Amino acid sequence: MRRHISDVARIAVLLSAVLMSCTSGGKDNLIILETTDLHGFVLPYDFTEQEEIDVSLASVASYVRKVRSGPTPVILLDNGDNLQGQPSVYY
Repeated sequence: MRRHISDVARIAVLLSAVLMSCTSGGKDNLIILETTDLHGFVLPYDFTEQEEIDVSLASVASYVRKVRSGPTPVILLDNGDNLQGQPSVYY
């Protein structure tokens, strides 16, 4: 397992070095969006409390779509922890 992690780290460093050497020398922009602790809030409804909520993965999708429509490249990262909380994600 340690060897696997070590190999992945070496590849990541090598890939980073290659990508940095390929730049044109100018300034580029990149937008990084991140989600974490979704806890099953896929829809804007809290099934436990039986009420509508303001935040959900649906609203995140709308925001990401809006940001990606612009000229700047976008990376979306998810830190996990999405299969806990709302009963709808258990089935």
